[in-house]
Amino acid sequence: MIYETKIEACIIRELRQRKENGVTSVSLPERYDLDQLAIYTFATSRRGDQASNSQCLQTPKNKGE
Repeated sequence: MIYETKIEACIIRELRQRKENGVTSVSLPERYDLDQLAIYTFATSRRGDQASNSQCLQTPKNKGE
């Protein structure tokens, strides 16, 4: 899940199936500020049940950094 905190927009992409090789890419709209992204991962079952805890991969950067 990619969340752009400034404009409060979200993209959720389904990733590959277990044991499936490859890379999943996401194109971001131009209006997304790369410094304002929060990126999380999580897994669900096919029925939508929670299958893993969420993991925060990136938080928005402060303007002073």
